[in-house]
Amino acid sequence: MLHLVTYDISSDRHRQRIADLLHGALHRVQYSVFEGEPPDKLLDQTVERCLPHLTAASDSLRVYHLCAACAGRIRVYGHTPKTDPESIEVL
Repeated sequence: MLHLVTYDISSDRHRQRIADLLHGALHRVQYSVFEGEPPDKLLDQTVERCLPHLTAASDSLRVYHLCAACAGRIRVYGHTPKTDPESIEVL
């Protein structure tokens, strides 16, 4: 299943840490948007590792689960890297 993860983080330090954590499981498609098809366990672990870096009053991390039908209907315009499932490493 394709997952889309977005974040809005106020702290530069925390934003970079979350980006680094997400980069280990997903492919960056925009500055604060990652996507990929990691195993559920890896995605859950990654999100859990991100949570301590969020400030509840100002930050957000969103995880969207896209079914095959929805993922097949994604429209991309302009230059954007295509997700390569082979580039994702399971640690």
